[in-house]
Amino acid sequence: MILLTVSEWWMAMQRPEQIFWIIAVVFTVLMLIQFILTLTGLDFDGDSDAGDLSHDGGLDHDHSFSVFSVRSIIAFFAFLGWTGVLMLGAGISLWLALLLGLLMGGIAMFLVAYLIFWFSRLGQEDNVTAHEAIYQAGDVYLAIPGGRSGIGRVTVKTRNVLREWEAVTDGPYIPTGTKILVTDVLPDNILLVTRQD
Repeated sequence: MILLTVSEWWMAMQRPEQIFWIIAVVFTVLMLIQFILTLTGLDFDGDSDAGDLSHDGGLDHDHSFSVFSVRSIIAFFAFLGWTGVLMLGAGISLWLALLLGLLMGGIAMFLVAYLIFWFSRLGQEDNVTAHEAIYQAGDVYLAIPGGRSGIGRVTVKTRNVLREWEAVTDGPYIPTGTKILVTDVLPDNILLVTRQD
């Protein structure tokens, strides 16, 4: 009985309204799938996750702003579809409904693209590599034993944020509070430092 009612409801609609419904439902389902995949860590938007190997072996992500990505295109069509459904349901003409749908879809696409860009920039700011500390000055936080006989800790300013790193030195013991200069990065992101007099 319900199936017959749904079928009658579908057949009672004009073709443009059916098309808007199909677009709205299909792309809303795709949005939900993408959301679930993002929560589980299985993301299929290659634009936001693409990266190239940099010279130091780490991932060098491209965080430039781009309006076109899988997420933004899905958002465009979902908002286009639902705006069309609502406008035609309210008795607005097809052309006005299409125009408003394109406008709302464009706004949604831009907002999603901007959010992707913004979140990728936040991630980029958090992912400072030890190599960025090379040739930077800092201070010894925990004393560093001489001749690489033990590990101390230093604070070094990278990207205008003071960060703490493990450090060793080839030279003599360096006490807490001493100024140092980072000269290299060793395995496990341990900084090689020298005393700066």
